[in-house]
Amino acid sequence: MIVERQTTSTVKGGNIESQLIVNELHQSIFESYSPINDALRLRNLQALTQSEKEFYIKENVLSYLEEFAGEISLKKLSGILKPDGALEMLGANVTEMYRFTAQNSARDSRENNEMLGMDAILHGLNNGANRAMWISPPKLANYGFGFLFQAGDYDLKLGGRPIHESLIRYDEDFKTLNNSRRIHSQISNWIGETGQKSIRFKTDVDFLKNPILFSESGIDSINNIGGIFGLDGEGMRYSEYFRNEITNKITPWLDRYNAVVQAMANSGLESIDKRIIEMNKEGELLIGAMFNISKAVKRRLDEGAQTCEDDNDLLSRISGGVSYDQMMYTARLAYHYEPLVLSRGSSCPVAQQIGSGEQTTLSSMRSGLGLINSTVNGFESKTTCGERGCSISKTHFHCPGKAEDGRMCKCAIMGTNTCPSCGLTKEKWAEMTGIDCA
Repeated sequence: MIVERQTTSTVKGGNIESQLIVNELHQSIFESYSPINDALRLRNLQALTQSEKEFYIKENVLSYLEEFAGEISLKKLSGILKPDGALEMLGANVTEMYRFTAQNSARDSRENNEMLGMDAILHGLNNGANRAMWISPPKLANYGFGFLFQAGDYDLKLGGRPIHESLIRYDEDFKTLNNSRRIHSQISNWIGETGQKSIRFKTDVDFLKNPILFSESGIDSINNIGGIFGLDGEGMRYSEYFRNEITNKITPWLDRYNAVVQAMANSGLESIDKRIIEMNKEGELLIGAMFNISKAVKRRLDEGAQTCEDDNDLLSRISGGVSYDQMMYTARLAYHYEPLVLSRGSSCPVAQQIGSGEQTTLSSMRSGLGLINSTVNGFESKTTCGERGCSISKTHFHCPGKAEDGRMCKCAIMGTNTCPSCGLTKEKWAEMTGIDCA
């Protein structure tokens, strides 16, 4: 028997004022995800084919569910690798763009060497490899970047292979290459190649020209890569496993959501009429159902199936190949299963937009910035929070305390334990509510 799950917050001290503050923090998921917003964004991407639109809508939904239902911080950029070796993002030819930048740069420039490395990656992914690791040592700061590319199987409708790119930041003194050499060497040894050549790399250019290409099946290898970087490799593996699990559960609803958004985009959104309102309501029902299913999947992964009887009952009712009426009936069950709120109240929600990171990458490249810096900008744009009037792209949160007029403070906080506006400390907040703002 499925019951509606009631989410409550444990409040240290149990005072009513603290409980009210906690309730205020539980923001509706629809403050950060809107079907109409998806439709409006899609209207600016009319150059895409029907299948490409479906691809980017699905990527957007899955990214949202990963971050806010799965509480996974690892983000991805998506693209399509064409048989001729061109990498496309949102229909734009990224390969032509970075080659143009290289041609207008010196032969020994970083931009030219980025072109050589990226050409090698795309060629390898089109000729037997399905993964690539590209190391970019630091130039000015004490950290470098690893770019993990994962290529899916050829998709006839997309006319290419879907590509997912993940960014891994690692510590490195910009005056040395010791950690970069270690990482490159260990990954090379792990895939069965000699890591000796990595030891001889003397500049960042040596790393850019020598990406590591390999083939792996399954998701367990992600754990090894994360460990080599000194990260929680299991957390990276969890991200892949979570996406696989939720995709298997929500595919019928995700396909229907895709159809609803595209119908709205084609219906003329200059005026919001009754038909648009009804389609948006259906879209919200589907998003809510997918969100709660994803939360149930997360609990089963974290706690084990034997401790999640209600979740097991809900998940057992989700199956493909059913009629529209059956699909929407189970969607309503999932939608009402528990409150549709963001439980991470100390962080402000991302205003999710189709292809936001990819669009930032393209815009940076069009402005003349190199491929790697443009890609990093694309990843960083995914951390903007969506708070009205906030344009901060670095990691931050908005103060959950009370201002003098009784409203929530919402002052942006970065790198400090004390709100500069109302004086609330993270320690005081944790004492009042049991919620850690870190």
